[in-house]
Amino acid sequence: MNAFVEMVDALFEDENLAQDAGYAPPEGAAIPSLRVILKRGDVMTDFAGRVTGVQEGRIVEVRVSELANPVKDGVFTLGSGEELKIKCKPQRLDTDALIWTCECV
Repeated sequence: MNAFVEMVDALFEDENLAQDAGYAPPEGAAIPSLRVILKRGDVMTDFAGRVTGVQEGRIVEVRVSELANPVKDGVFTLGSGEELKIKCKPQRLDTDALIWTCECV
């Protein structure tokens, strides 16, 4: 295990940054327990190469080691009961591809 993997694991275990959630794909078996980091912020909506608006964004990050293949229309259920549906193809944006970044509504 390298230092980056250990750092990512520490972030997801931190009670101040991460929280418990479940995940249900549109088809197949649900994963009842994993750790996620929830981010909020503005997301620019792009249509035909032009920015057409700004809306509140909801980003859910989850470790690849806990969720191998999140998909569009999959749903994260937070501990509060709030449900967040993945609205586009999840991406692995970090250098080592350890974290899925899922844009949700």
